[in-house]
Amino acid sequence: MSSQSTDHSDDFSKINPKLDKKHLHKVVTGSAAGTLVEWFDFALFGYMAFYIAGNFFPSEDRVAGLLATFAVFLVSFILRPIGG
Repeated sequence: MSSQSTDHSDDFSKINPKLDKKHLHKVVTGSAAGTLVEWFDFALFGYMAFYIAGNFFPSEDRVAGLLATFAVFLVSFILRPIGG
């Protein structure tokens, strides 16, 4: 058997484009805005869980409704990486 050695030292130099500061600023600002909106949504859901539980789940057992609301919150938090 013969072994082949391949030099990959300059592979990254071909795909490293120079980014201008305006484009980089736009990417960072957009990413930060998206993250802010996403975490605001999760925080708002967590703070309003008591009211959501009262409106969307049966009101016979308030603790069970609150736990069900937090279960929905948990599922959404776990599935977050899959959704984007």
